[in-house]
Order: sequence, then C-alpha cells, then structure tokens
Amino acid sequence: MVFHLTFHTYLPSACFALFGVRPAVVVGVGSHRRGLEWIVLNACIHLHSHRPVCGAVSRPWTPAEAVLVTGRLAYKPNWAVARISTVRMVSALERHLAAALHSRISRGLPNDLYPTSNLALVDFTSSEYLALSRSPELKQAFLEKLQSTPDILGSGGSRLLNHNILYEDLETRLQNFFNEGKGELEAIVFNSGLEANVGFFSWVPQRGDFIVYDLHIHASIHGGMRASKAQRFSFAHNSAQDLQKVLTRLKTDHPELVSGNASLFIALESIYSMDGSVVPLTQVVEMADSMFPSKNAYILVDEAHSTGLYGPQGRGLVSMLGLQDRVFARLHTFSKALSAAGG
Repeated sequence: MVFHLTFHTYLPSACFALFGVRPAVVVGVGSHRRGLEWIVLNACIHLHSHRPVCGAVSRPWTPAEAVLVTGRLAYKPNWAVARISTVRMVSALERHLAAALHSRISRGLPNDLYPTSNLALVDFTSSEYLALSRSPELKQAFLEKLQSTPDILGSGGSRLLNHNILYEDLETRLQNFFNEGKGELEAIVFNSGLEANVGFFSWVPQRGDFIVYDLHIHASIHGGMRASKAQRFSFAHNSAQDLQKVLTRLKTDHPELVSGNASLFIALESIYSMDGSVVPLTQVVEMADSMFPSKNAYILVDEAHSTGLYGPQGRGLVSMLGLQDRVFARLHTFSKALSAAGG
C-alpha cells in the first residue's frame, strides 16, 4: 500500500489525521519548523521498502522526518489533526540507519552513474586501471582454468584447521614473484585488501608498540589500528619533516624505542587514494633506518593503487625503487588493476 499526498499550503504542524485501520506506512517528509511551505510533497513510502519519494528525487528520510504511522490519511487545510488508531514510532536504530544512509546519498554515495559493460563509455572514476575485466582473452583463459581445476569449490573450513592447496600454491607463486631474488619475503592471501590491512594492524603491532601513520591513510588501516593494542600517532600528509618531528618526540618520551624494547610501525600508501600523491618512500626509509639503529622501525606500504602500474611487471612502487629488503610489509590487492578479488 502506498499513499501519495500533495500539499500546496503552509503547515504549522507535522501531524497526520488517521481514520480507520487500513494498513499502510506513511512518513511525513519535510522540516518540522513552523511556517515551512510544502510546495509539492509526495509522502510516499512502500510498506516494506521504507523508501519515500520527495518530489522527483528518491531518498530516505532524515531524523526530523521519521514518524511512521499506520492507517488512512485525512487532511484539512492549514492544519492536520491526528486521530490515531495505530501508531508505530520509528526505533532509534531505524532513525540512526536512515540518517546514515541519507548522509551517504547526500554526498553522492553510492554513485548511480557508474557505467555498465553495455554502455560505450569510458569510466574515469574506476580503479580498474588496465581494463583487464574487459579482455576476452583473459576471460577465456580464466574460464578454461576454472573448468580444468579440481576441487575449485568450497573452502573446506577455516585455513587454520584445513590446508587449501590452491591457496598455498598461489601464495608460493606470489612469494616467488615479489621476492625477485631479494630477501625472504612470505606471502599470505586475504579475502580482500581491506581485510589484509585490518588483519595486519590489529594483530602484528603488540601492546607497548607504536604506530605512526599518514593522515591520508586508507580507512581499512584505521580499522585495524582501532583494534590494535598499540598506541598510534599521525603525521601531516606526505610530510617527511612532520614525520621526523613525530618520531623525535616519540624517542624522547619513550626510551624503550631507543633501546629497541618496543617496536615502531610506519603506515604509508605508495599512491594515496585520497589525492593520487606519491609517497616519498626512499626518504622515509632512510629516516627510519638512521633514527632507529636497533632496526625496530618497520614500514608497511599499501600498494593497492600502484600494483600493476609501477615497477617491473607491475610489482609496485617499492620494487620500482629497489626497496624490497628495506620495507617490512607490502599490501597488494587483486581488486583494482588486476580485475579480480582478494589481497
């Protein structure tokens, strides 16, 4: 059941008159301020979808608009009087979720203009930099491999308890690819780059350790840091000078960093998703090595936006600069330039 209301007057109140018990869900759309002229108001919401239409624009209600009732509407000019038979007030959870959704839509999220493969458009907003998902050769090779690989379906349970040969083989290939004969790096595959960052920062830094991060660092790293027991400090975006100030202050305030009894983690992105800027990685690596001769400063570089684009065969910025053995951990994601999933 859907109600459509159109008002062409001033309403000093946002009440609704309800007669009978005919089931419907109605939300009053608009501010509750007195004297607001509701020029065209389509207070329209489906019983189960809870999605009103305001004018020609579909959007959720704001917290000030959230009053749900059941029954039939009646309207009197310049005033609306409620004779309520059945009323359901919106719960706090519904109000908070509706407000969060309204905030995202008001900021253009999600983007409804994303082109599909049926449209002859070039998408300059995508992170799929190499357009590999549109490669017929890659698609055919993927389908053939999928068809010929045994035991491709199902995880078999947690990897902690069940070995998965397919993932172990992939990790071995990744390890060989990124090692390039330098160092003894290990590789582990997560479900996504986001989960890799959350997993690393929530588990590797320990209580008593410190994390220093760029202010423009990705939200997934913030998620991991919030779950970590380590203390965290920020420095101005891409400012090696401000990073040096933060590190100097930490060494002064925490002698355990000088003695090597605590660890310091520096979180960076090779190419920052916020503005496309490139990290001064060589300068940061040299600074960490000189300021922490005990080798207790560990650098993590999120290479999500450099994978496939920088370095030999797309190995990333760290590889391009020859810093493989001086960076503690690198995150590469399959979901951008590589047109797959995982990280």
